[in-house]
Amino acid sequence: MRLLFLLPLVILVALRGGPVRAQDQDSDVAVAFGESWLQLIDTGDYANSWKQASPSFRASVAEANWEQQIKAARGAFGLVKSRNLKSVTHNGADYTVVRFVSNFENKPKATEMLSLVRLDGQWRADGYLIR
Repeated sequence: MRLLFLLPLVILVALRGGPVRAQDQDSDVAVAFGESWLQLIDTGDYANSWKQASPSFRASVAEANWEQQIKAARGAFGLVKSRNLKSVTHNGADYTVVRFVSNFENKPKATEMLSLVRLDGQWRADGYLIR
């Protein structure tokens, strides 16, 4: 009787193993893109951060305005000292929100929230919030 009870549990675990690993791998790719995108901002490469954003992001803010806005938002915080992943939330297969706890020269324990959308198999920044 014990074997019959454990067998469905083993099957359930085996079935869950594939999608969880695929989602973990997808999370890793999304986080890696997010970190590289934030590095563009960290180094002042605002033009490339805008170019690597989604079409809807670029449609919502002109490149020159993006540069002014991000300079104003990040300028008061100073240089980034550290950035640690806080969470990854998938909202469907092609939309992910990545949160980081970041330490800046003038703002320890800031939260950075980056919305990502997957278009044609590639992640793109779709929104950025820092507080």
